[in-house]
Amino acid sequence: MKRYGIGFLAAVGAANAGCSFGFSAEFMLATPMFKELGFSAWLITFAWLSGPLSGFIFQPIIGRWSDNCRSIYGKRRPYILLGTFISILGFIFFANPQILSNDWLNYPEKSNATIIVVILSMWILNIGLNIVQAPAWSLVLDFCTDTNQQHTGNSIMATWCAIAGLAATLLGYIDLQYYLPWFVLSPQKPPLISSQPNAGVSASITANAKILFNIGLFFFLFCVLLTLFFAREKSSYQKWNNRDEVHFGSSSSSSASSSSSSSLPWYRVFFELIVNMPWNVKKICFAFFLANMATAPLSFYATDFMGATIYRGDPHAPPDSEQFKMYSDGVRIGALAGTFSAVVSILWAFFIPFLVHHKKFGSKFVWSGTQYLASLCMFLPVLPGGNEPRVAFCWMSIMGIVHATLNSVPYAMLGDEVGMDKNYLQQKHRHENNNDEEEDEEEREMGNVGLYMGVFNSVQTLSQLLTNFIVGAVISYLESHSVGMAIGGTFAIVNIY
Repeated sequence: MKRYGIGFLAAVGAANAGCSFGFSAEFMLATPMFKELGFSAWLITFAWLSGPLSGFIFQPIIGRWSDNCRSIYGKRRPYILLGTFISILGFIFFANPQILSNDWLNYPEKSNATIIVVILSMWILNIGLNIVQAPAWSLVLDFCTDTNQQHTGNSIMATWCAIAGLAATLLGYIDLQYYLPWFVLSPQKPPLISSQPNAGVSASITANAKILFNIGLFFFLFCVLLTLFFAREKSSYQKWNNRDEVHFGSSSSSSASSSSSSSLPWYRVFFELIVNMPWNVKKICFAFFLANMATAPLSFYATDFMGATIYRGDPHAPPDSEQFKMYSDGVRIGALAGTFSAVVSILWAFFIPFLVHHKKFGSKFVWSGTQYLASLCMFLPVLPGGNEPRVAFCWMSIMGIVHATLNSVPYAMLGDEVGMDKNYLQQKHRHENNNDEEEDEEEREMGNVGLYMGVFNSVQTLSQLLTNFIVGAVISYLESHSVGMAIGGTFAIVNIY
């Protein structure tokens, strides 16, 4: 079977970098922007439902549909293209809500029209990104032919996610209003890096977010076009007319049952796939669920935590007040911590394949070790001295190790299970056809790889959905980001055992 090089796999996975940039930009500046616009704590929680809920709904649907796609352009690329068009609309309206509401967001305007447009555009953006992400990640498994290459491919994906996060967080730290003044009406002009403790951005956080998402639009398009150009899937129309669809983990499926299952609605197949899921895959999904519960508080509230808790600023204060300046400084430093975290992720991603394949370590050792690290970091805010700016900056940066592992090892472990089923089905198919199928061997992706990847990603979005409610309630009633972070540490401890 044909093996693909690292450069090719990196190009195939580029679309995921575009998605990661969009998600990273949301995680970094969305909450501060919402608070500046006057969102209540519960309204912020509702706005954040867009990412997890759209992922939970659309990822398995798109995964199923892409598995059964009979397009002359391949299985995955048509859905990547569909999601790209939706994402473009989301980027444009989220960055420029005045297009619909006629409210210019150079300075915070707490109008109902702006709030409605921002929430709707965030839903549109997240729906589009999730539609792209589901088939884009499946492409990696489609082109990886063995277990070792699956680990390599998923390490490349983790590196792409870290690079995209690095770009988004670094741009979030820079005062974009000063360097890109044509995006705003009356830009403030503070220095790029301030030597004064509270001499940060005194202008609108929303304006910086607006510029960042405009940049994100172009970065996203570049990454998606790179994937569409290199991932030259062959026409799946003829192939699907001549193949039998077999459920993952079902070694005794017949052509009759396969034909019947292909006509079932996606939610029936989705439910049956979960019920009949092999035990090893159930364990992987549950560990992945808990790991995302552990890191989600930091993902949703990192910059807000730094601005409100560490720097003790107030996002609701007047823009020229000292409290607002302190909050803005904290947001920028939180973005800088995210930049360092992305650098750590990139460096750690290079060691993951070596550690996973080493006989003294392995996947379980790497996974457990990073969960211990996550629990330690997430509990620090409730410990004495844990809310010191330097301490918070350090542990937030170190969490890059956890994020890199989370974006690599579980997907590789799932790929191992999918790969075993795929190899079995290929051998079964060749045997039933008297071994006369070698010319099409590399193009026959047996099993519901896309649907299974959609189920896996739905586990991630479900965990984020639950964490959003839990941590949002804690911040709303207890007014404590630190307790919210400690809740994540609790899930990491549970995941270890």
